[in-house]
Amino acid sequence: MNNNIFALRSRCLSLVIDKAASISHYCGAAWLFCLKGKILKLQGSTQLESEALLLSQIKASGAGADLYLSLPPNALIMDSNALFKSATDAGIVNILHPRIPTHFRFSNRQKMNFFSHNINVIAINNALMDLGTVITMQTNKQKKRPWISCITCADLLGRTADFSTFDEDIEAVNYIKRLVGNMEFVAEEPTCLSFNVSNTKNNSNKAIQHYTVKSLQDVKQLITHASERKVTCGVVIVHTDLAKEMIVHGLVDEMIYYLSLQQTELENTQPISLLNNAWKISSSYHFSNGIRFNARPESDMIKQQFDSEHRLYLN
Repeated sequence: MNNNIFALRSRCLSLVIDKAASISHYCGAAWLFCLKGKILKLQGSTQLESEALLLSQIKASGAGADLYLSLPPNALIMDSNALFKSATDAGIVNILHPRIPTHFRFSNRQKMNFFSHNINVIAINNALMDLGTVITMQTNKQKKRPWISCITCADLLGRTADFSTFDEDIEAVNYIKRLVGNMEFVAEEPTCLSFNVSNTKNNSNKAIQHYTVKSLQDVKQLITHASERKVTCGVVIVHTDLAKEMIVHGLVDEMIYYLSLQQTELENTQPISLLNNAWKISSSYHFSNGIRFNARPESDMIKQQFDSEHRLYLN
């Protein structure tokens, strides 16, 4: 391959990956149109919004352009046949995307549907590839539901603690706000947070759907509704009792556990174990009044070869 072409493709791919990451490390998607070395358009959105927006822009991209995607074409994000038909009709020459690790790749049956169109699809190695969104997609595929991050706050005995313990630590509060901004919906159990996230916008400056949950049944109904709408990820902020129920029913993919070290009366009661040995801590952060742990089910981490650094900027 000509060195100039290789450099151009690497640059365009890096731009589109960065754009997707700026939208969300959980559900960001981006695309770029390039014609004869000139970048025509660079756009990003959440996966939920990406299909209609991308298809409308393909029609106006112009014949002979290359289309760069932050992820391989796949049915988990959009109707891939519609994507390839629109690209073919518009005269797109190549569709280029980052190569993802083998254990994340899609089935041959899906590939047959994708590559039945007369268009070149090129996978390129890129060290900047953010696997966070890929892991979210794999969760959608394997578990038939959105990725769920769950936030809770407990004391040293595992009992529900007041989030206001962390109010004076800006990073403790900002982490939650950043996480919510990376998601497609947020659900709260009443009285959980001492600050408001209901008006939070995502990184595309779009309002995030906000829900109230009071029981496990509420959470299940919300997840079912989100699945039907092809929502890919959300965050649920609840007290420890409901968090434990969600874990038992396999509804949590990532636990963000705020441990309050504020002095409390330690009764002679058996501590509540929210996370057992099936969970593995991927990162932690110390505050003046406590610690935040990020944990994942170890079985998922082995299956997906998850590395906490893929979403390190949140930590």
